[in-house]
Amino acid sequence: MGVKIGQVIERNLSSKGVSFIVAIEPQHRDLVQGDSKFVVNSRVDVKVGLDGVEFLGASASEWIDGGIRILPGTSGKMKSTYPLYANLEKALENSLSDLPTTTLTLTAETLPDVQAGSVVLYRKFEVGEVITVRPRANTFDIDLHIKPEYRHLLTSNSVFWAEGGAKVQLNGSGLTVQASPLSRALKGAISFDNLSGASASRRKGDKRILYASETSARAVGGQITLHAFDAGKLAEGMPIRYLGIDIGQIQTPGIDHRT
Repeated sequence: MGVKIGQVIERNLSSKGVSFIVAIEPQHRDLVQGDSKFVVNSRVDVKVGLDGVEFLGASASEWIDGGIRILPGTSGKMKSTYPLYANLEKALENSLSDLPTTTLTLTAETLPDVQAGSVVLYRKFEVGEVITVRPRANTFDIDLHIKPEYRHLLTSNSVFWAEGGAKVQLNGSGLTVQASPLSRALKGAISFDNLSGASASRRKGDKRILYASETSARAVGGQITLHAFDAGKLAEGMPIRYLGIDIGQIQTPGIDHRT
């Protein structure tokens, strides 16, 4: 609410970190509950949403002195010590780590074109970021952070795929090139959408699968395997047609050593 209810009177540095001694004015002490949270008052908050970009600036005195804001609690007696969160998002997630918290982990058989800091998109709208990419014996694990306000978009039918710098597709209709924004071209991105189908919620253990492309991700509900004695005229990306209508495409032609 922007009302001053106390001040920092001492700061101490130790091997465990920095601690602050805070004095709360007597008439306002009943406002601090056991589950209240203390957050560093950022000079400028930037909020990106469907309505655009919103900048929230601190007051002139806060620009000079800084400050701590309190998120009101609902229960419990005032405690003698509280954690100090770096920002509002970390306070809502009860996280004191420098890295964002992991919302979910994806797995991929090959190294995806993403890295720490790559954005996570839901229908082209940014909802999170990649925290880490970790190699395993035969796979790669990708930890994602989804912002709390967008986590309701995750369902059991959410399917994920890697976005490259540009999509180049060659098929019977010709050559198609779709370029991505510069930031995504440099760092890559992961997209997801909610798809219906029996295989939409496929997992490996407790991890969701990261598909190499949007085409392969959207085909998870209808993948079939065809066998042929001569595949010399078949290639990846060729369309599958029914009565002249494209209904799919060839994904990964290969040799079946069992036949």
